Amino acid sequence: MLASGRPVIATCRPGTEIGEIVSQCGLVVAPPRWCRSALAISRLVDDTEMRLELGRRAREFAESNFERNAVLGTLFGALEQAVPGIANDVAA
Repeated sequence: MLASGRPVIATCRPGTEIGEIVSQCGLVVAPPRWCRSALAISRLVDDTEMRLELGRRAREFAESNFERNAVLGTLFGALEQAVPGIANDVAA
């Protein structure tokens, strides 16, 4: 969703990992107030400048955090912590 360059609306609790990410590039609607999702959509429809800025931030976040090498680096880092030396075995 973030890579699309469009703002995101997520139903999640503020302070969670997804809430922190989305708060930078979209709107967070805390459960159980799902009816507020309609208000969030209306807000984005009515505010072109905010919608474009949040979409730009979403794309930037995706490019810097979900780019192939970034994801693989995170994966190899986690594997190395779980099984020291495994990164060397995989590379060989």
